[in-house]
Amino acid sequence: MSDQEKRRLQRLDLKPPSDAKLSGLAVMMLDLSTAGARVEHAFPMKAGQRGKLDFIWNGLELSLQCEVVRTRLQKSTVKPGSIVYHTGLRFTDPAEDSRVKVRHIVASLAGGRAASSQSAG
Repeated sequence: MSDQEKRRLQRLDLKPPSDAKLSGLAVMMLDLSTAGARVEHAFPMKAGQRGKLDFIWNGLELSLQCEVVRTRLQKSTVKPGSIVYHTGLRFTDPAEDSRVKVRHIVASLAGGRAASSQSAG
């Protein structure tokens, strides 16, 4: 299995996308993994830019230092007809407490996905 395939397997789509803030600016979090996230937003960012991703998931508050890995313009998944930026973020040195919370969220999302697959089959 290639590194790209492994990365795809570890990413879990958020349906619906989740409200978040990236360095204080509103974004929509589209997917999440233990290593990073993908967000949709209206403002440009550059690869290598650093920031902080803040979001709340089922009452858990998270604040994660991150770095922009890639960003590109594309059609919005949240607002049909809009052109927005999709940015891949890599978490950089998050606090242990936040890492545990992210692992818990990813595990619960993966568990829900597995349960949905089993009930559909």
